[in-house]
Amino acid sequence: TGTLRARYVVCTIKGTLEASCLRGVYSAQVAELVTFTRVCHVSARLRVTIYTDSQYGFGIVHDFGQL
Repeated sequence: TGTLRARYVVCTIKGTLEASCLRGVYSAQVAELVTFTRVCHVSARLRVTIYTDSQYGFGIVHDFGQL
């Protein structure tokens, strides 16, 4: 009887920068891609380290992203 929802959070060691519910999105993979995209926007021109436990997200970033 529960409702499926996808959320994402962008955080730093000091706290949360951005968090949101993705309305109409029920896929964990879509939420992961949105998170990676938001991290890139929030950290533009900064050097960042991204930690993930998602093999899917890791693969997408390494296949299509500039490292």
